[in-house]
Parts: sequence; structure tokens; C-alpha cells
Amino acid sequence: MPDVDNQIGVFLTLEAVFPGEQPSLDSLKRLLKELNKSEVIDVCSRLNLSISDHLNEGSGSWPERHFRKQWETATNFFKSEHLPKIQGFFREHPHCSIVFRGQLIELIRWAALFCRDDEPTDELLTNLDKRDAFAKALLTVNSIWNTRIYRDQLVYGDDLTARRLRLLPRFRRSLSETEKGPDLTQAFARGKAIIVGQLCRLYPDFSERFRANSGLTLSDYYLCLLFVVLTSLGLMGNPPGTHPLAANRFFNPISDRPDLQLAITRMMELYSQSLTDLTASLWKGKEGPTELDFSILEHKVFRDRPILRVRDDHAIVMDPIFLRDMSSVGPLFLSGNIDASLGQFGHAFEAYCRDVFANIYPNIRGLACRLAPSTLGKAASGTEVQLADGILDCGDKTVMIETKASLIREDKVDSFEPTDYITFLRAKYGISLENRREKKKGLAQLANSISKLATGEWQQVNPAFPIRKCIIPVLLVHDTLIDAPLHPWFLAREFARLLDQSNADLTSAVMPVGNNSVSNLIVMTIDDLEALESSVQAFGLCDLLQDYAVNCRDRMVSLHNYLVEDKKYRDALVYSERIRSLFRKDLADMGQRLGQAPQNERS
Repeated sequence: MPDVDNQIGVFLTLEAVFPGEQPSLDSLKRLLKELNKSEVIDVCSRLNLSISDHLNEGSGSWPERHFRKQWETATNFFKSEHLPKIQGFFREHPHCSIVFRGQLIELIRWAALFCRDDEPTDELLTNLDKRDAFAKALLTVNSIWNTRIYRDQLVYGDDLTARRLRLLPRFRRSLSETEKGPDLTQAFARGKAIIVGQLCRLYPDFSERFRANSGLTLSDYYLCLLFVVLTSLGLMGNPPGTHPLAANRFFNPISDRPDLQLAITRMMELYSQSLTDLTASLWKGKEGPTELDFSILEHKVFRDRPILRVRDDHAIVMDPIFLRDMSSVGPLFLSGNIDASLGQFGHAFEAYCRDVFANIYPNIRGLACRLAPSTLGKAASGTEVQLADGILDCGDKTVMIETKASLIREDKVDSFEPTDYITFLRAKYGISLENRREKKKGLAQLANSISKLATGEWQQVNPAFPIRKCIIPVLLVHDTLIDAPLHPWFLAREFARLLDQSNADLTSAVMPVGNNSVSNLIVMTIDDLEALESSVQAFGLCDLLQDYAVNCRDRMVSLHNYLVEDKKYRDALVYSERIRSLFRKDLADMGQRLGQAPQNERS
């Protein structure tokens, strides 16, 4: 189930728990020198998997579940005399976090540089003073994280629009490290369905190209990945009722699955690194940080090899976000032709989304067809044109959908010039120049179609499925971070500037285009669509889109947050039955091949 993205969060501070102490690099170095590198990074990884675990968080509202998980962490790592201060901070800031993903990745980075590099002795489990030092280090690193993420950009000056544009990349980076980790069961089922179910159907040679380049069949790749997902969720080797923080989330890549040994060995070669490798990749032989290290963390170090080999027989995933990436786009980068595979992925994603909409709106004989059987049109010259990737008839209005599976480059997000990121967003979702020719994508394609339909330059091929006077444009994206703060506003603003310059500030909920009335652009992520897939049995998708279009006309609230904060829709959300069925089938296939189902199955 989706949760609220508390996108600008409040985090427990060092001063709130340890009055009189101030966070600094020297104090962090002093604390980490007391601790074992292997143990600190192992515990950070476990915490990262635990706080991101959707299956073991119990019942209740999002604030209740969030507090329960955060409080479990506090009681495990802070001395009892510090707990009243933490409780007081929670009373003052009910949605605050003690631990979060970005903080833990940040601590892993500094632990790799400063911690003792000797044999682990389980001192964090047995020594209260060591745990206290770890807890202080957790809170101390927050200030370094905050400096890296925001770069002193949360300041006044310039006009409001200029400030918003300047903060776009900073807010994306913040959300990328503070959002709760993905639902790994959903991410796995979706990723496999797009790659195996759609891409391999559209491009039958992909599986062979993948095998030749990676040394793995796609079947073995996803079977090994499923095993890693299940262990990361604490579903393998833990008896029912095991405390989430005590669950074994590591795996033994040597002997746990002898029947998969060759495939797991190859996956470890591709996706794992040792502590020595990690330290070398993060610090490149430096004995201390440079000024740049306080502004940039190379996520590629974790994304390329997210599995840490603590020992030869002990491996753990450092951040579940990268397991999601392995499920969805990992095979593209092992195909031998990345650029071609990325283009093919876009077509596969479009086909996947079309199937989801067809599942929501099946074509039933005798009932009105809601989903257009064809999205083709005809230009005045007689040539065939595509009006959109999807067209939905809502009776008195039409929803026009454009899908995009663009990947966002980390160097553009972390550039010191915010316009680099803005230019990149426009190239991926709007208008760019390629070989001196204007290239339209995403929102620009929607704006172009609507404009030409309004002028009569384009017409529908099938007049039995008319475009209504009221049009709701939807940009459906694979990138779940595109609804980070200010991003829906920015994309809606770009769309408005193409159709009606007078509404560039989104002061109006609709724009007149010829005889049509066009809503401001709605940005929907694939997470949102899958959350709606089974939920729309209780409410209408068109009603949701119309309510959001009117109530959040400036798009400063994302569709995701509107969906889970508005009581009318929040209380009707249910998990996608199709996703649940896909994952259960994957579990059954795994059990049939390995002869054992995961313990404590809750999916």
C-alpha cells in the first residue's frame, strides 16, 4: 500500500538527545574510530532493509506504523536514559525520523573511511558503550547529509519561481534518500513482467543478447534476484514471529542454495563487492575527505554493486532501492547494447501500462468501451499519426495519456548548476534540440496532439470514440521520483507554456485551446497506477483525476500524496490483485524449482 511521502522531513538531532554536543567531522571521526568497520556497515545495511520493509510493519495508519518502527530502532541502539528525550522530540515532531535511508548510506560511506578495519567481534550487540557510540554517529552524520543534499539552497532571495527552479534537483536528491524503500515484492513482479513479459515479447532476441553478455539466463537472473529479495525481507530462515530488527537479512552465497550455485556465483560477480572494494570505490585511496565529498556521494558505487560481501559466506544488500533497480532496469545494462535496450524498454513499458489499463477497463461485450481500441489519427496530409499512448473516455471528458520510461542521470541531479538538471528534464519529458531539430517528448507530445486536434489539423480515425471537449492530459512515468516536491508543478508549468502562456503560473485549473477545455498536466507514476488498479472498484479513476485537477490546480501536491491524504480515496485503496498474483506465481515457481517455499510468507 502506498504511504505518504513526507518529502521535507524532520530528523532527530544530536543536540536533542545529547545536550551540549555539536555535530562535526572531528566528532564523527572520533566516534567511528571506536567501532569495527564490518559491524557498522552490516548494521547500517540491516537497518536500511528493516525500515524499508513493507511486509513486517504491522497494522495501523502511516504515522502509527512509522513511529512503531522508528521507536523499535531507538530502543535497540540508545541507552534507556536517552529515551525520554527522544519521546519528547517525537511529541514535538510526530512524523520525525531517527533513522532514514540517506543517513544510513552516508554513515556507511564515512565508516568505510574512519572505522577500525579488524576482525568483527559482535561488539555492537554485546557492548552498550559501542552501541551508544554508534547511536551518536547516526545523529552526527545527519548534519553532513543535510549539507550534501541541500547545499545551502534553502535560502530566500530571487523571486518565487526562480527559487523553486533552483531547488528542483535538491528536492529530487532529498526524496531519493528519504523516501521509504520500495515494496520489493511489487518492484520484482513489475520488473519481471516488463522485461520478460513485454520486452522479450516485442524483441525476441533480447534474452539471448542478455545471456551472451551476462553469462546468465533471464530465468536464472530473476530466480537468484527473488532469492535475494526474500532474504532481504527476512522471509528466508526466520521462524514466524521473529522481531523485524532481529531478522536475518543476509545470505550465504556459497552454500545456501547449492542447486543455484553457478547462477548465484555469477550474480555475485556482477553485483557484489567486498569491504575493501567498497572503501576503494568510495574514497579512491584518499586518507581524508576533500571539499567535494561534502557535496556529492557517488550513488553509482552502490547502484552498480548493491550487495556487500561482509565475508565469503555472509552477504547483505546495502539499500533496497538498488534491488528495485535490478528488477526493473538491471537486465538492460547487461544486454550488450545499452542504448538500444533503453529504447526497447520504453516500448515495453508502454505495452505494460496499456495492459494495466485494459485490466482496469476490460472490453466487455454489451458495455460501452472506455479504453480506446486505437490511438491513431490522421493528419491533414493523410499521413497516419499517433494521438497519444492511451485514450480513456470518461463520458463528458477524455483522458489522454502519454507514457515515458526515461532514466535520469545522477550527474545531472548532482550538478552544481541547477539549469543542467532542468535542461535534462526538458529533454526527457518536453522539448529539446537534436541535430538542430526540435524533438518533442512526453508532455510536449501531448500538447502538440491537443493543439492539432483543436485546430482540425489532426483528426481521429475512429469517430465512434470521440475526443470530448474537456481533456485531462496525463504523463505516466516509470520514474517514481518524478513526483518529488516541485516536479509536478514544473512539468505542468512546461505543459501550460506550450498551450497557453497566460497560464504559465497555473493560476487557472483549465486552459481554453480552440473549442476544448484542457486541464493542467497531471503527472502519474507507475506506483500510482498500480495502487489504483484494484482500488478503482470503489471509486472512478476519472473522478479522482478530475478532483485532483480542480483541488490541486498548481500541482504543488503530487497525485500520490493527494491520493493517500484525501479521505475519500485513501480509505478505499487496496493492493493490486494482479501484482499479488504475479508475485505468488513467482514464489510458486521458485518453490517448484528449489523444493522449498520461503518461511513467514506474507505476500
